[in-house]
Amino acid sequence: MPPQQVEELLQVLSKGIRATQLYLPNNPVYQRAVDNIRASFRQIWQATDDLVFDVGETELRWEDNVVYNQEQRTESIA
Repeated sequence: MPPQQVEELLQVLSKGIRATQLYLPNNPVYQRAVDNIRASFRQIWQATDDLVFDVGETELRWEDNVVYNQEQRTESIA
């Protein structure tokens, strides 16, 4: 599996987390965010059974590749 696929998953997850914090569950933006997260995870689970990350202060690494980086700690999921 290419690192870009894991990177995309984490971007979708980060955006989805933000959307679920900002909107109520009956809002279409919230629902679309949850659907996007599910779809991204579905693609990952078709390729592998697990994801193991090395967690840093501002980044996540997967198989020695930086797949998520956010310098602002308050915005980071790492």
